[in-house]
Amino acid sequence: MGIKITFLKLISSRKCTNIKNILELLSIVTLVLILYSTNIFAELHKCINKDGEAVYSNTICPEGYNKQDINFSKQSMPQIQSNPDEVVIEEQLIDDQNKEDNNSYQKGLNIEIIQEKIVLHPLEISRIKEGVQFVYNYFTNVFEINLNSEIKLKIFGVYKDFMIYQFKLYGKTYTDHGVYSNITNEALVNGSKYRNRVVGTSIHEASHALIQPSGYRIPAWVNEGIAEYFEEMVFNENKISFNPQYDRHNELKQLLLDDDLISLLEYFGLTNEAWKNRSLVDDRVSRSIAWSLVHFLMSSPDGVGAIKNILKNFETDDETPSMYIVNKSYPGGLNVLEKQWHQYLSGEPTVHIFSRNN
Repeated sequence: MGIKITFLKLISSRKCTNIKNILELLSIVTLVLILYSTNIFAELHKCINKDGEAVYSNTICPEGYNKQDINFSKQSMPQIQSNPDEVVIEEQLIDDQNKEDNNSYQKGLNIEIIQEKIVLHPLEISRIKEGVQFVYNYFTNVFEINLNSEIKLKIFGVYKDFMIYQFKLYGKTYTDHGVYSNITNEALVNGSKYRNRVVGTSIHEASHALIQPSGYRIPAWVNEGIAEYFEEMVFNENKISFNPQYDRHNELKQLLLDDDLISLLEYFGLTNEAWKNRSLVDDRVSRSIAWSLVHFLMSSPDGVGAIKNILKNFETDDETPSMYIVNKSYPGGLNVLEKQWHQYLSGEPTVHIFSRNN
């Protein structure tokens, strides 16, 4: 209730009359809450360029932007009950980050984060790096796959800049969330529109950056499913958990009940080009199936082994269709996989928990 009242007061005081102003205020409130919740309450600046575009920073303004101070005090902000466990987690993460900065990342992984007109909180940077490291370690230790070890992550604080950068690379725009560019070998993230998803989206796009330059002819469902799975990473004091995407699960459950769910034989027969050419509705379902299959497979040792076998086959085989590789990789073959996956869809997905030492 306190957040709602404070925000309404902000709108009233600024006489907000259009969507642009509302979004601007949301950006202010988001950054202020981040600063407040972590007890790092420094000055907040509004940075404006010659075109009147604004970004917000708690340190210095980007080059070409003029600073305008915004005065908030702790007393004027809504009182938020802190979670004591979360405070310990943040302190531990930042302490771990300091050690990592001094010793570099294990196993030769180099993660470069470029902040384009955005100021990430140290906790966000720490979680992005730990998340990408976890993905890297899991692939190399469990799946026994060699990955790209040079990750360049570019996070944009201005929506228009993110879209223009895509257009310059491809001559069109594909997404307003994030994208991996095989042209520049960069993972690109829109940190403006989806500010609260910047960590998850960064891990998602970095997963593509780890896999795709490594020479694997991985089908789109594996590529997207793995990235969608690792995107849901949640950090706790001594463990990392992966939450189910319940909206995707329920969507597929309903399709199964309505007898409208595509067969796995047909699904695995889709080429990467077919994925790109599908309608937005079909693309949504395709991505939901990709996440669901990976989440299902990651739920058991047989499933993890199947992913490992699938990846290893695509490491050395550029000709065999996906359906045949999946059929020989899963115990019992494609028919057993489909039957067990349908049983999984009929129930409720579980949270997957890993040690943070993996």
